[in-house]
Amino acid sequence: MVTAEGEWNVPLIAQFLPADSLLQVVGMPPPKENLGEDTFVWGLEPKGGFSLKSAYQLAADIDGEDGHTSWRKIWRWPGPSRVRHFLWIAAHGALLTNEERRRRHLTATSSCARCKADSEDAEHVFRLCPFANQVWELALPQAAHPHDTRPFKDWFMSYLASPENQVRFGFVFWFLWRSRNDLIFSDIAEAPNKLTQKILAWEVIAQKSQAADNVISLGRSGSRRDVAVGWRPAPTDWLTVNSDGSLIRPSGSTAAGGCFETGRVAC
Repeated sequence: MVTAEGEWNVPLIAQFLPADSLLQVVGMPPPKENLGEDTFVWGLEPKGGFSLKSAYQLAADIDGEDGHTSWRKIWRWPGPSRVRHFLWIAAHGALLTNEERRRRHLTATSSCARCKADSEDAEHVFRLCPFANQVWELALPQAAHPHDTRPFKDWFMSYLASPENQVRFGFVFWFLWRSRNDLIFSDIAEAPNKLTQKILAWEVIAQKSQAADNVISLGRSGSRRDVAVGWRPAPTDWLTVNSDGSLIRPSGSTAAGGCFETGRVAC
């Protein structure tokens, strides 16, 4: 997984990992034999050793309401878990933008791959880049810059907590980041209107899924309850079809399978 020069072999790794996981890998130094084996360190202490004091401070910071990175608002976002996790990473400034990669000495330039601006930080990717601004104008105009000039974190958390806009806002963030990664790692450029169509389609899917979940989870008292869901044989004179599929990016390889069941025979 490393080149002869001891650096990550990004094209090779990209064949097996999605773009967001690839960024996490290249954000770490590649293994080097002369440095010895990997070991665990506690990042909140200069010497890497764990301490109750720093752990308590970390817990207090996470649980506290600072108006910006409130994890409660993020984890209540009504959409797919992987997008929710991505939003949490974005809120804590942990995305590997080119500015962050340069700071970690992973690249020599911090410029934006789209517009060639000098510094590609999170605010540039999601707000100030002309491409991002075009997507906002199409998907959620009131959130576009310069219509809303609040500080980046205030802007981010306010829309993420807005019942009217939070789902679409989260998907715009998610797809802007994926589109950025596709451009950098796969040389795939997508038009703003095409990306917006994906965003709106995913919003509809998420809302329908949430509505169905609410119907299933509501008991007589109106409170949520867990419902066990499992496979059951087909009734007499009925035919059940179970199917599944998968996609491997960026190769585009796909696979699918299915099973027909009549209540007595499966094939």
